[in-house]
Amino acid sequence: MRGYAVVSPVGLTSQREGVGLGAGAALGLYRTHRRFGAALGLRFGYGLTPRLRDAPGYREHALAAGPELRLGLALPRVFAFVLARGGYSHQLYRGGPDFRTSILDPGKGGHGGHVGGGLGAWGRLGRRLLIGGEVAVDAVQIGGREWQPRASVLLTLGAWL
Repeated sequence: MRGYAVVSPVGLTSQREGVGLGAGAALGLYRTHRRFGAALGLRFGYGLTPRLRDAPGYREHALAAGPELRLGLALPRVFAFVLARGGYSHQLYRGGPDFRTSILDPGKGGHGGHVGGGLGAWGRLGRRLLIGGEVAVDAVQIGGREWQPRASVLLTLGAWL
């Protein structure tokens, strides 16, 4: 068993309001048995979506945190996996000419949860460096409103601990 730390410094996120930028980080434990690999970790994610269609200058910030599980094929230099995750989500808006932030206004933001899954792969470079990517789709519910899909494509950089 070994630990891992990864960051996703750049990616795309898509939802009803449009396409934006995504980023994230995760820490966890990884274990293999023959050609089967499993990774259990804690993820932190961030998405920034401009709402150009509705109101120019209006931005939606999405924060997410929670556990994630990766299961898949473990080869000497590649880990190809399916991903399952869930947890806490928070959404806030920033807009207008004075850029006021509505953190506590439930009509314009709020907190809730998410659940989702995806596919990805990590490749090992050298002894500790890893590089890869993943595609995921989450169902997000904020403030008791209806569930909304949110998709992301992220580049992953990290290290085996």
